[in-house]
Amino acid sequence: MWCYVALDRAMKMARELGYDEDCQRWEPVRKKIKSRILSDGWSEKKKAFTMVLGGEELDAANLLMPLVGFLRARDPKMTSTIERITEELSKDDLLYRYNVDDGQPGKEGTFTVCSFWMVDCLTRLGKLREADELLHQLTKRSNHLGLYSEEIDPETGEALGNFPQAYTHMGLITASVHLEEARRKTAFMRHAKAISNKIGGR
Repeated sequence: MWCYVALDRAMKMARELGYDEDCQRWEPVRKKIKSRILSDGWSEKKKAFTMVLGGEELDAANLLMPLVGFLRARDPKMTSTIERITEELSKDDLLYRYNVDDGQPGKEGTFTVCSFWMVDCLTRLGKLREADELLHQLTKRSNHLGLYSEEIDPETGEALGNFPQAYTHMGLITASVHLEEARRKTAFMRHAKAISNKIGGR
């Protein structure tokens, strides 16, 4: 997916700079990558996108698909993937990145940034109340300075891994900004509809 994103962004820059010939060369490759992911990265058994092509294991990193513009959150396959990740990788308000043996010693904690990706996905699905509730729970997971670690032990709440983790905080910021934007848009639409109804009633 990141190969797709790299080409997609490179094409946008090339168009801005007038290098259309590069776009013509890259477009078929970008399409081929996306087609391969949509076919071989999808599991009919799991009804979800998987960790590896042709695999069956889930990976919460696939929540990034709508966040980077690969697929819309409301795409049926993406919506199903979000549901499966919630079912198999969640522990209360937290999410494990995956549930496979990665060869590393010790027990893995939940990956904090994955939960913020989930907030963003719920927002894009229009589930603003669920997104707000999840974000509220996650704010309780920070330390007294409002900082987050890379991982959290779901049983004890202990901070694990790198601390503070910049990646986690970027997830918090973007999820919060997108949720607030969605709230304002929803409030504006409701207000506009109310005004329209009043005018129509007259």
